[in-house]
Amino acid sequence: RPAATVLRQAREDDDGYYRGVRDDFRDRAETLVAALADTPLHAHMPEGGYFVMADARALGYDDDTAACLDLPVRVGVGAIPPSAFYTPEHRHLARSWIRLAFCKPRPDLLEAGRRLASLTDPPAPPSPNVHEESDPA
Repeated sequence: RPAATVLRQAREDDDGYYRGVRDDFRDRAETLVAALADTPLHAHMPEGGYFVMADARALGYDDDTAACLDLPVRVGVGAIPPSAFYTPEHRHLARSWIRLAFCKPRPDLLEAGRRLASLTDPPAPPSPNVHEESDPA
């Protein structure tokens, strides 16, 4: 209960700081979602938090981890694979999704949208791992 008391007190004593933070983050989320409108990603406006979820299937990805490893190489934009937060039996639900942080300066959010909009070709197929030993059989 102490946490609830602290939160209630913070709401009652709010001099506008918390509303300002909420409004600033809402504006940043809207900025990122709008910046992604010209990309093949299908972004969804969050109700809270620091991340916009976007479906990356239209970019040719059906694996969130592969997308999140490839996007920084292709366009310099980092994302987080949401399947890492799912239990093994539910990971398939997140396989085509990526998480993009919007707790960044607005110019960075707009630049990320511009870079992601430049993606028109599907990703290249993964190259074979040169460190794997080949099977002589």
